[in-house]
Amino acid sequence: MNIIPGFFFGAAGLLIGWFIPVAAERLIEYKYIKKGQALSHDPRYTSVWLRLVCLVVNGALWAAAGAYAAGIAQAVLLAVILFDALMITIIDIRTHIVPNEAVLVLALAGLALRIIASGLPSVIPAIISMLTVMVVFTTLGSFLGAGTVGAGDVKLVGAIGLVLSWPYIMYGLVGMSALMLVWCGGGLIAKKMTLKSMLAFAPFMMGGAVFAILASITGL
Repeated sequence: MNIIPGFFFGAAGLLIGWFIPVAAERLIEYKYIKKGQALSHDPRYTSVWLRLVCLVVNGALWAAAGAYAAGIAQAVLLAVILFDALMITIIDIRTHIVPNEAVLVLALAGLALRIIASGLPSVIPAIISMLTVMVVFTTLGSFLGAGTVGAGDVKLVGAIGLVLSWPYIMYGLVGMSALMLVWCGGGLIAKKMTLKSMLAFAPFMMGGAVFAILASITGL
């Protein structure tokens, strides 16, 4: 563990984390303007409480990236991926949209990280992982019915497959499934959800991906 890079990345993560909800809101506004629609104002998504949560979470994740990454370049790319994960989570909860721009950043940063960390040949299993999970999610969406798994979700899980590759994509999927099980189980028990309730998938996917990233850099 590298304490000094971890400290500086953690401090930067705290600062950047404060602005994540605002950045997410700006990207949502941009997407709505492109579609000729108006975004309704919701103060919860730029509130001090949400910004404090993002500050703490992003600071902790960036600190881990700085402390455990094998070099500054890898730490920076991990920081970009983790920042993007929080952005996507907020946006999907807010609008049930997964922006292509955020998915592209995730995929490019993951590809660059893969090449730097393990060399160009490692791209092949990463692409295989990407295509496999995209096929699985597309099939799952067809089985469950229209509207259950969107195109944005399929693109996002593909980008996650590219970031994690084998075997850590399995960590990500297990983490995602565990989070969904806990959330849905709690919602059903509390009668806040029904079996027909619609969910934003991205928060669970990104939660699983972050778990897998932490597992990979810490050697679990």
